[in-house]
Amino acid sequence: MADPEINSADGWWNVIPKLCAALDGKGVAPGDLARLRRLDPDASADFAFWRVMARYAPNELARAGEGAERRWMVVLSALATLQGLHDGSKRLGTALGEAGFSELRLSRLMRAEDDALAPEVRAAARYLASKGKSANLVDLAQLVLAPEGPQAEQVRRRIASAYFSATSTLSNE
Repeated sequence: MADPEINSADGWWNVIPKLCAALDGKGVAPGDLARLRRLDPDASADFAFWRVMARYAPNELARAGEGAERRWMVVLSALATLQGLHDGSKRLGTALGEAGFSELRLSRLMRAEDDALAPEVRAAARYLASKGKSANLVDLAQLVLAPEGPQAEQVRRRIASAYFSATSTLSNE
């Protein structure tokens, strides 16, 4: 499989599926993949993080401004945890609802900001991975990479709406 290298003109929303493809294929060594899963955004970034970002998303850290490194560490760790589970057609909220993610956990994820967001994203990613549920990981990345303002609120509403639609459908069956 050819490596899905990134065109520098791509926006981060286009980078996420390409990062998923790299993590799913042979683009990232197994040891690096394991280190990415364990990334701690409160510690110094592992070389695996820099290798992957330099190869597949070289301009994202420079474009994103202050705090970008930490947010990208959270995203890359979640993508590595959810290796093989990116499905651009399945909303994150739908996947969480179908997987049985609790309303309390969803509430914590939706309300989390700044330092509290990383552990909630990690918990959601691990939960989906344990259930083998695929999701649109662009939704997950957007939650982390657009953490405030009107866009962030729109993302949270979209995730919550899809979640409750999924849980409503499941309870009616």
